[in-house]
Amino acid sequence: MKPAASKIGGTGRRVFASRKQRLSKIVTKEKEKNIKMEKEKEKEAERLMAALQRLRKNIRRAEAESDTSSDSCPRCGGTGHIVWQGANGERFSKPCTCAIIAETQRQIAKSGLSDLFDKCTFERFQVCEPWQAKLKSAAQIFASATTDGWFFIGGASGCGKTHLCTAACGLLLKRGMRMKYFQWRADAPRLKSLVNDAEAYQREMEPLKKVKVLYIDDFFKGSVTSGDINLAFELLNSRYISPDKITIISSELTIEQILKYDAAIGGRIAERAGEYIFTVEDKPNWRLFGAEN
Repeated sequence: MKPAASKIGGTGRRVFASRKQRLSKIVTKEKEKNIKMEKEKEKEAERLMAALQRLRKNIRRAEAESDTSSDSCPRCGGTGHIVWQGANGERFSKPCTCAIIAETQRQIAKSGLSDLFDKCTFERFQVCEPWQAKLKSAAQIFASATTDGWFFIGGASGCGKTHLCTAACGLLLKRGMRMKYFQWRADAPRLKSLVNDAEAYQREMEPLKKVKVLYIDDFFKGSVTSGDINLAFELLNSRYISPDKITIISSELTIEQILKYDAAIGGRIAERAGEYIFTVEDKPNWRLFGAEN
């Protein structure tokens, strides 16, 4: 019986060894398969990363080209000027609307008024009462359609005068008109201080006289001196005799009160503004109630 037992035992060991070898081969193949899959995953990850980098590069290139490409402005092709040829072959050129807007935006940013123009829009003007709706509608109509003329809002502090006038200027700017902002309380004293320096005075005054759109904020704010009256008359009279100019004025004074200071100044504002004269009296200061107006 012992030889038989020995024979069975040998067979069992051979079977076990054979199974072990097959199992080892299976394990080895699985490891090789896993290694291969990991390598493929790494290659795929590298391809995806390379594709992402190319995409980012293309996006940056597209953004850069959108700022300077000929497609940036359909009117001038990005040059900033409109060029045309006359009947006799002579070439003419004028600034494009896009260049005018860009220049005015730079002036606004330089003056520190960017935040004011961002804040004071028609969309952000809060209408709570009928008189506010009337003022907003009038300012929108004026800014949307006018090519000349004046606009005046006078009266109570905090009623939204500066907000609406600034919103109107923003819309005129979008229409491609050059503009300047004159804050009477801050800018008038500076101009008056230059009156004895003719060259410096004219250097500051001439752009205010000639610019297409001038917004005078808080006109005659504070004590009004003879120097203020002289300055106001020179500036407004120059724009009065230039019918293509747009002048926007906000003030805590009414037209009647301005007429009492100087009939010539008040009369010019009244004549040029005409139907766009608005007075807000006996209204609450909406800033006290948290309104942005």
